[in-house]
Amino acid sequence: MEYYVIKSEQGHLTYIGRMLRDEIVKKLQSGQISGDYLAAETGGYGYLEVLQSKSVVWTRVEDLAAGRCVPRDLPQTGQAPESSARRPLSSSLLIGVLAGACIGTLTGFLMRPSVPFLGQLPLSAVISRGATLRELDQLMAPIAVTSFNYLITGLVLGSAIGALVSFLLRTLQTSSTQPTSLVVSAPQSMQQARPEPGEGMAAAVSENQTTGVKCPRCGRQSSNRAKFCAACGSTLGCPSCGSPREGTGRFCPHCGADLEKEAVPTARS
Repeated sequence: MEYYVIKSEQGHLTYIGRMLRDEIVKKLQSGQISGDYLAAETGGYGYLEVLQSKSVVWTRVEDLAAGRCVPRDLPQTGQAPESSARRPLSSSLLIGVLAGACIGTLTGFLMRPSVPFLGQLPLSAVISRGATLRELDQLMAPIAVTSFNYLITGLVLGSAIGALVSFLLRTLQTSSTQPTSLVVSAPQSMQQARPEPGEGMAAAVSENQTTGVKCPRCGRQSSNRAKFCAACGSTLGCPSCGSPREGTGRFCPHCGADLEKEAVPTARS
């Protein structure tokens, strides 16, 4: 029986390999693996499936070699490879919102309107919405308010886009780390029921009966290969040249004789 062997150290799991019990005993005796390593039966499943299953029993390699099975609990952390997909959703969204807010605010600030012949207002005037402007500069207060609105709009849109992108990335990373099972289905044409034994022969016999030769004397249906009628002994081919009948024509294609002429029974000794 095969086992998955892992190493547990400070709450982190390291995959060692897939081994047979005898191989585990030899490596334990040679010192290649430690007795504190954990092992679990593969059961025909993949490593991640066994690692994430709650019904799998893990035991120390030392106990397994000694023929004992003492269940051991896996650490709560590190049961799967660490990645950004394992990061809590709230922290992922927070990072996305903060990154989006910074980018959006910077974009809004760079796209703020400008004053003719003077250019764009400084950051202090934009943030204060024109409160720091003095004397004639107070005429530019409406532009300062508009510039401030650009900052707020960029902040809101950037935060929303950042949260959306963070959520989508987390969803893709989570789905890529989960084990998947492939289901292979046969094509539609291969899923049709196969004929039962004997059906092909019955169909061939039925077809042969419907396309056989009809005796011109007694009307019995015979096989295309038959030369004489099994009921009355009449010739089933051409009465003149003996060629087998072909199709439903009235005249023989070989000699031109009338095929509907009543056949005379052939005398046999």
